[in-house]
Amino acid sequence: MKIFTLEETEPSPRTLNFIREFARTCRVIEMNGESCIYCLN
Repeated sequence: MKIFTLEETEPSPRTLNFIREFARTCRVIEMNGESCIYCLN
C-alpha cells in the first residue's frame, strides 16, 4: 500500500497557473434568480 505525503497532493505549478487564468477570465452573473457563467475572452 502506498502512503501519500503532503508534497504528492500539491498541484503542479502549471495546474495552478491554469486555475488562476480561468478564475481571471470567467465571471458569474445572476439573472432572473439563476447563476450564469460567462468568459471574458
